[in-house]
Amino acid sequence: MNRETGVSLRVQTITVLAVSLLLFHLVSLVLFVYFSASTATLAREEQLAQRIATVTGFMEGVPATYRDYLAAELSGPGFEVTIGTEPVSETIDKSSDSHSDNIAGLVDRMLRKKPGDISTRYQTSDEAADMQAASVIIQRIEGLFNIQETLLVSVALTNGTWLNFRTSGSTWGHILSASAIPSLSLMAIGVILLAAWAVNRPLRSLSRFALASETMGRDVLGAQPLDEQGPRELRDAARAFNRMQRQVQRLLQSRNQMLGAVSHDFRTPLTRLRLRAESIVDDTQRDKAIRDIEEMEQMIALTLAYARDDSVEEAREPLELDQVIESVIESMDCRARCEFRAATPGLIVECQRSAMRRVIQNIIENALNYAGELAISTGRDASGITIDFDDAGPGIAEDQREKVFLPFYRVESSRNRASGGAGFGLAIAQTVVEAHGGRISMQTSPQGGLRVHIVLPAALQYPGSPAG
Repeated sequence: MNRETGVSLRVQTITVLAVSLLLFHLVSLVLFVYFSASTATLAREEQLAQRIATVTGFMEGVPATYRDYLAAELSGPGFEVTIGTEPVSETIDKSSDSHSDNIAGLVDRMLRKKPGDISTRYQTSDEAADMQAASVIIQRIEGLFNIQETLLVSVALTNGTWLNFRTSGSTWGHILSASAIPSLSLMAIGVILLAAWAVNRPLRSLSRFALASETMGRDVLGAQPLDEQGPRELRDAARAFNRMQRQVQRLLQSRNQMLGAVSHDFRTPLTRLRLRAESIVDDTQRDKAIRDIEEMEQMIALTLAYARDDSVEEAREPLELDQVIESVIESMDCRARCEFRAATPGLIVECQRSAMRRVIQNIIENALNYAGELAISTGRDASGITIDFDDAGPGIAEDQREKVFLPFYRVESSRNRASGGAGFGLAIAQTVVEAHGGRISMQTSPQGGLRVHIVLPAALQYPGSPAG
């Protein structure tokens, strides 16, 4: 089965579901962080101010000789305490911000210090003055998920020294951190698997629809009904398809029955005409009348054969294409005028033997009638198994190459069958080829005449396939 390139509906549906859910999750997470950031910040500020006030009050109550030792003991990860003669927050030439001002206000209310006894400075990771180039890159990548902050707080003690605090941590890290990547990855995998499971069953039913339609196109009377399973909409579609298929099958069966009756009704008066013609005394007139009756019988037979398409009831079987062509050439006794070459020997096609022989015979007859000689070649390419019929005759104009496949159409205007036939050969050939899932077209031959190009789907390479 030939399929057009492109993204399948299954992949599109899964991609849309997965991307939509992931984006929704990310947007929800960002909104949650945004609206909860202020509350979380106030809580952290109050907790930090309480800790600074507690340490400051404790330091005021111990002798100055023990303060350096106690500062080192009270320090820990993310919270550094030092004693100095100057406030460390004033060594960085940066303007204050609301975060550091809030800390200063909270500490001031807790300690009731004089104005100027508390100095604060808030610093993000990008503002650190001692970063190396490599660490800047690393921290900025990490900063996408974890924004680092450093808060410098200096409180004046009663003896004139300064108690300096350096706190560090993350603002968003507890909510949006690098650990979110595995979570999002697991969710993406889960969404893709669930989406694949959810869409696979209805899409598999759609694939059955496509296969059933193609099967019906090739063999209407032999097509089987679809299983009416799946969601309600697919069951309704399957029922409608089966109903249409039954109606088409009944129509074709009725047509075949009607054509059989018409064929019988035509033969009876023609037989009477032949008997009367044979009683004509004049030999010349008698021969002309008999030839006209024979021509009429042949045209009626061709018309009924095309309309009835007897091949629909013929079983398909794997055949070796080269042997089918050889047998047709042999039966037509035209080997002297037909050159056959198999570029890829042993090509197998699954087809109706009599129908395929009829196609090959019709094309050979047309070529020999108009060109006198013919070259036949078979091969295989990406489209399937190919058959080319090349002649060096007058060819057919491009604007008429589609029309010659119509019943009764002939390139020459006369209706004399001795010069051009009834115009059914190529019409029957196209019907049979398309019923086998192939296509037939006309091109300009390398020999200067006409090329009839046939493409058939390849069958499995069955060993010992029968000849034509």
